Amino acid sequence: MPTAYYQVGGLHGDVRSRRDASPWYDEKPLAQALAGSHSVLRNAEGNIEMVLGIKESGASYLLVTEDEASALPVYRRNNRKWAREFQSLSPIYFHGPDDLAKKLGKLKPKANKKNANGNRDTSQANFGYVGIDGSMEGIPRGEFELNRVFYRVVRGAVDLKKYGLPHDYALPESTRVCLLTFSIWEHGTEKEKRTNPKILDFAFGEVEIPSLQIKPGSSEYYVVKENSVLGRLKDRVPFTDGPTETLHSSVIGERISAFLARGPGPTVLMVFDEGATRTALQLMGVSEELYGTSLRALLPLDSSTGNSQEPGPSQPVIIDVQQLYKCVRLGLSGSSPLEICTALDVDTGKSSDAWGSVLGLRVLLETWKAMASNVSIDEQTAYWLARPQRGAEAAVGRGDRDEPQAAQFDPDAEDYDPNNLTPQIPSARMGGTSGGPASDVSDYDSD
Repeated sequence: MPTAYYQVGGLHGDVRSRRDASPWYDEKPLAQALAGSHSVLRNAEGNIEMVLGIKESGASYLLVTEDEASALPVYRRNNRKWAREFQSLSPIYFHGPDDLAKKLGKLKPKANKKNANGNRDTSQANFGYVGIDGSMEGIPRGEFELNRVFYRVVRGAVDLKKYGLPHDYALPESTRVCLLTFSIWEHGTEKEKRTNPKILDFAFGEVEIPSLQIKPGSSEYYVVKENSVLGRLKDRVPFTDGPTETLHSSVIGERISAFLARGPGPTVLMVFDEGATRTALQLMGVSEELYGTSLRALLPLDSSTGNSQEPGPSQPVIIDVQQLYKCVRLGLSGSSPLEICTALDVDTGKSSDAWGSVLGLRVLLETWKAMASNVSIDEQTAYWLARPQRGAEAAVGRGDRDEPQAAQFDPDAEDYDPNNLTPQIPSARMGGTSGGPASDVSDYDSD
């Protein structure tokens, strides 16, 4: 049977510290009941591990499984929830009762005249996401969390059934994780750079599973012959994984098409900006339109049919790394992967003047890992809002983690109150703007 869930705290929560507990004052007693030293919610690292459910509106909820609820000293209403009711189910960690109580406090609706009947979610956590019935503006938030789940599935570091996946699920053996990067000449108007950019080079390669490192010998690098004299050539990072070929754009397009079509799939394609990538591929003469699907297509919900090894999606799963960054930064976007990489404190090993799609492959992958390996989206956002002038450190940055990093910063800083903000929720698949460290070159999916 698929996993059933119960909502902890928040509007119309199912789990309380006791039957007659008031939902307005129960966060501390409930946290004590849930996060005791011998709690069934404590994982191997000693942290309280709960389920974060995000709906298409963007609203988030704390959940426990039915088995967990049955083993906890709490009262629960008979009001099961199912994975299909949420866009994503992902891990969220707490160190103990005080940490959990803070989160429950942010999920607690605030009493005001507009909410006299108590049926509207006015909590700090959700007030900006539940104002319009049927809203799907929060889809990027759920997609961000699916990236966190995908990272942990690849690394073998997740309780599959707890997060709504079949207990015996594994990625198809033929799954490919691919990187695609390119650089453009940073001259002309913004419109020209968006609609008809001068592309300088292209690089693509595959990522090993489960190590999530670039697979040796898999990368290819091409300089666009028509634009080969443009850009600061002395600062372009050389390709060391094979020969550098200077070819006409149409020939490069054929190589890209062959790379994308390689193998039976499914294919996960990481890019920096999906819209800009689509334009670049069209300019290279790639005839196949690049249409992607959600990571949900690769992370099937448990239907308990006994067949968890169904074929993956026929369309590639596209991970837009700039979109993930915009989502966690509430609409703010870096103009290049290198700028985002620097903000996340990911060391590129190169100077700020370095550019090129070769550098872009590693930058793209490490930037994704810095976000996907980390704590939940709201915790990462809280870090940025509380410390906007500081370089990224602790929880945000230094990717490739398998353990929760919540201890490294305080997402509940007193100066952070989402009720003072109007969330700028980016629309799904929204591209970014070009730009880079150099005045004459920009790396959309690189650098």
